[in-house]
Amino acid sequence: MIDEFIFGDFSIWACFWQSTVLVVAGLLGSHILRQRSSRAHQVLLLSMIAAVIVPLASILVKHYELGVFVAEPVVTQSTANDWFPTSYSEMPDNISAESINHESGPVDGTAALSKTGSHDVQFPWRLVVMYGWIAASVILAGRLLVTFVLGARLLGRAMPLNSDKIEQAIHLAKTKLGISKDVMIYSSANIHSPVIWCWRRRPVLLVPSAAERFDNGVDWAGVLCHELAHYKRQDHVVGLLAELTVCFLP
Repeated sequence: MIDEFIFGDFSIWACFWQSTVLVVAGLLGSHILRQRSSRAHQVLLLSMIAAVIVPLASILVKHYELGVFVAEPVVTQSTANDWFPTSYSEMPDNISAESINHESGPVDGTAALSKTGSHDVQFPWRLVVMYGWIAASVILAGRLLVTFVLGARLLGRAMPLNSDKIEQAIHLAKTKLGISKDVMIYSSANIHSPVIWCWRRRPVLLVPSAAERFDNGVDWAGVLCHELAHYKRQDHVVGLLAELTVCFLP
């Protein structure tokens, strides 16, 4: 049952190796273009999209026979009548017991060979690769879930921050970026630099608890502009899609 599901028309194995080849090609292309980061990211993004579309397209083409060269079905005719008579009346009268015993020898030898060959089991390397793939995907998905839970736990332990300096800086940053939505400000002793949490109805900006004691020369407006830019560009959504892609294509 598992072999039919893996190696049948909807072959998970084909999806695995096609996706792997495409992602590796994207990684190599982005490495070659590493001096031009924008082009490198475009190549990697296109390879990730192809790694999802190409296997699905190949499955549909194979299943619905949409290719140019469609294999014609091969009809095999049964030849059982050539070997065995349909009734006892059709058996010739001159068949003796000795001839029956003599002709049964090759059949016994063939059966013996088939029994011997059945013990030669090949190593199921495809199944090993598939199960390793699934194990890696499960581990990465668990890591992503744990990271989200730890982030939510960190936010739950944070305290609201009342700082005129930070509020003025965030107001200036919102004006520069054209953000009209309210942004909540919290402080936490477990972080060392500002970070934004976008998985709430209103984004939450976390700053270190010692932010009030920082040097007045810190350009808070510029720092907060960097964090709010992540929210405006929906980087958290793109980051989640990238993490899910890594989970499916480890």
